[in-house]
Amino acid sequence: MLAEERHKFIVDLVREQGTVTKKELAKLLNVSVETIRRDLEVLTSNQLVRKVHGGVVSNKFYTGKYPEMDYGRRKQSEKLEKSEIALTAVSFVEDGTSVALNSGTTNEAVARELAFCGKRLTVLTNSLTIVDILREDPKIQVILCGGRFDREENAFFGALATQFLDNFSVDLLFLAVSGVDLFKGCTDYKDEEASLEKKMVAISSKVIVLSSSNKINSASLLHICGLDQVSFIISDSKLDKEVVKRYAEMGHDIVVANPRGRSLLEDLDD
Repeated sequence: MLAEERHKFIVDLVREQGTVTKKELAKLLNVSVETIRRDLEVLTSNQLVRKVHGGVVSNKFYTGKYPEMDYGRRKQSEKLEKSEIALTAVSFVEDGTSVALNSGTTNEAVARELAFCGKRLTVLTNSLTIVDILREDPKIQVILCGGRFDREENAFFGALATQFLDNFSVDLLFLAVSGVDLFKGCTDYKDEEASLEKKMVAISSKVIVLSSSNKINSASLLHICGLDQVSFIISDSKLDKEVVKRYAEMGHDIVVANPRGRSLLEDLDD
């Protein structure tokens, strides 16, 4: 896990629990106490948490919005995990389906798989990167929603983009999110992204959430949808089976991709 990912985890946990010790964090993140100490120094210097003896507490001046990794670093992060998720996701796409993809590096991986799946599809997205990936495939009709252009994300957001989506009704949404929690549902960091993603959920007959294992059981600032609005979640092969079991007990299925690209649910059925 990258340092930025640990920092996000720590901030989210402290916000939820109010306080946490260094030893607890070291155990949860499977790192040394010294590594946690360095992480807390960074978070304290940025006023994201406040140090106390043996641990940290929530900073009352902290607004709850932890800055996400920039697009370039996210693109390089967890390539294998995103590839596993994407390969599994595409196995649920049937010929003739209309598919919505919100912007982000996980759905870019999905787009690369769709480009070689050989199926006739209509893809609705706010991402220029996804358009570029799919533009050479004559079997895939691509619809790009306009709006305010975010150069860092290479995607469109804002009121115009959200309103544009009102013109459509799609079969399937692959929703890539910043956090998934049993009780808080699916969440994201940025208000314009969350607003657009809410609209994508509203216009989609079926919603499949894509989330790397380190984002399961975490929550970001802004709510997108509840898990009752989600058909199931796809995660990577690093996800603990106990997490899958717990979600299943609460009525929420997680399809876990293994390194061969097959779902572990298929393995269990064998």
